[in-house]
Amino acid sequence: MRIAKNNQKTEERRTAILVEARMVFLDSGNAGFSMRSVAKKVDMSLSHLQYFFPTKDQLFLEMVRYTVNDYLRNYKLIMMESYNSPEQQMCAVLDYLFSDLMRLDVTAIFVELWGMALRDVEARLFQRKLYRVNRRKFSTILTRVYPDASRETIKRVATQVLLHIDGIMVLYMVDWPDAQNYERIVQDAKSIIWRIMENIAQKKEASQLP
Repeated sequence: MRIAKNNQKTEERRTAILVEARMVFLDSGNAGFSMRSVAKKVDMSLSHLQYFFPTKDQLFLEMVRYTVNDYLRNYKLIMMESYNSPEQQMCAVLDYLFSDLMRLDVTAIFVELWGMALRDVEARLFQRKLYRVNRRKFSTILTRVYPDASRETIKRVATQVLLHIDGIMVLYMVDWPDAQNYERIVQDAKSIIWRIMENIAQKKEASQLP
């Protein structure tokens, strides 16, 4: 019983550290994100922080996982909602994904993860897993919209859609458009994404012609 309580306290402490570490990253950027700065933020010694997270890269990667889990929980809520049609559910998912891009804690951390994946094997493997999870979730919705499409087609279209969304993320980080211009960009992006998806139906209809 005591071991279970100790494990729970350890997890609670780790979570508290990750929350504060994310604030340090958002306030100071990657240049100001260090083990010492996080230790100061959570009011503990550097050695005590290293007990929970031995290195800066491990701390950052756990912070990314924490952010992603929050992201996936919100995604799951959308998947559990009731909709009048699969198309409405698809619209809800796209709205969530594009509104999420305006959250600095999402865009900045994901962009930094891309850079980290170039030098760190664990980060690269985590990034690949994240893309597979995103593609699988998006494919589930695509299948509901286009139930007769092949799995390979669904997978290919889901990849294209997610790549397009990532491109908007990079644009948002580089250009920082105001809310009105960002809304125009999002509307254009949604139109392109729907055209990509509608190609599934068009190819299906063409294949059924005598």
